[in-house]
Amino acid sequence: MKQRATIQFLASAAFSLIFSAALILLFHKISPRVTALTPIDGATEVYHGLPIGVGFSQAMAPETIGAATLSLRDADDREVPVAIAYDADSRLARMTPRTPLRPGASYRIAVGTGTRPTDMLGLRLREPVEGRFTMAAA
Repeated sequence: MKQRATIQFLASAAFSLIFSAALILLFHKISPRVTALTPIDGATEVYHGLPIGVGFSQAMAPETIGAATLSLRDADDREVPVAIAYDADSRLARMTPRTPLRPGASYRIAVGTGTRPTDMLGLRLREPVEGRFTMAAA
């Protein structure tokens, strides 16, 4: 009887472990991710009128798209003030600098490096993403 209870316990523990691992893999597979950055990472000679944007693999919860989850930083890691707009239908966030970006200067787009945005199901962004670009000289 004691041996049977031990076997049942071990079988139950193994099932729980396998089920937990399957859920983790499933959520990792379906969790949202960044699909595009504009300008692309490493871009140089970026035109001053080019929009700064982030594309997501699925619709994100609009209330989680903002300054806590998206940022633009200069080469000295100072935050550049931006207005952020999000369109759930196109799954695109757009950042518009509140002051003109400096000609020839380098910038970094950061998505989810602090707080990660979530999708409509509450799943967090799979991983933080960063991209760097350099503005065209005047």
